[in-house]
Amino acid sequence: MFANEQFIPQYQFPYLVAQNIPNIEIDKQYNPCSCVSYAKWKLGVSQNVYWGNAGEIKPTTKEPIVGGLILTREGDGHLGVIISYTSQSVTFDDSNYLSCEETRRELPIDSLLIRGYSR
Repeated sequence: MFANEQFIPQYQFPYLVAQNIPNIEIDKQYNPCSCVSYAKWKLGVSQNVYWGNAGEIKPTTKEPIVGGLILTREGDGHLGVIISYTSQSVTFDDSNYLSCEETRRELPIDSLLIRGYSR
């Protein structure tokens, strides 16, 4: 044994050396109190890209698109990321519908709350 070496005990197999479990919460780099910040994070858009407030975002289509935005008339404007839709409803993920929390919601496709969709 060299002078700077330390004794390393011998272990019986199997033994755990290290376990890397990514903490999803650490990877969430967005403001949970902003539906816009959440949508940018969910879609992989940099938080530095300016979108404005949800009420300022203009619809670009009248049809829902999976991975696109649903724009609503809730509050001063709200948005979510569409995860699925049918001829009857649109399902989307959003944040801050409930104060500073993520939610998954569904609205009827003909809901008056929906002001449009954006790609």
